[in-house]
Amino acid sequence: MKKTKNKIAFLGSFDPIHIGHIYILQQMLALDYDEYFLIVANNWDKKQSPLKVRKQAILESLKNVDFDCSKLKVVTTSKKMTTYLKENKIDTFIRGYRDQKDLLYEDYLYDTYVKDIPLLKRILLETPDEYKNVRSSSIKEVRQ
Repeated sequence: MKKTKNKIAFLGSFDPIHIGHIYILQQMLALDYDEYFLIVANNWDKKQSPLKVRKQAILESLKNVDFDCSKLKVVTTSKKMTTYLKENKIDTFIRGYRDQKDLLYEDYLYDTYVKDIPLLKRILLETPDEYKNVRSSSIKEVRQ
């Protein structure tokens, strides 16, 4: 009988990727899974850079980290996230949260996803205090 691969994904828009994302990514890669994905997607509530641009920025950023990313697959999708997860047989995702507002959003997101994928597992990590004020939207504002 063929063993099913355990797959985990870090989902987000990553526009731009920042130290808080890198922290969650490092934690994900330390977990015992067969395949690791960083899925760059669109958040239709935000004005964003093109997926291709964000993916390239992520790949450049990963060249500067001090942990092994060789098993990581950085992918983009414009599909509905649960469609992508199902098509690629990814059964676990990881996300980070900074505060109660983020936690409420993460609960809403998970509740939405499990309607499509009832056995989907979620790992939530609280962002360390030193990264709690880091937000992609704030970084974009400073750049403008």
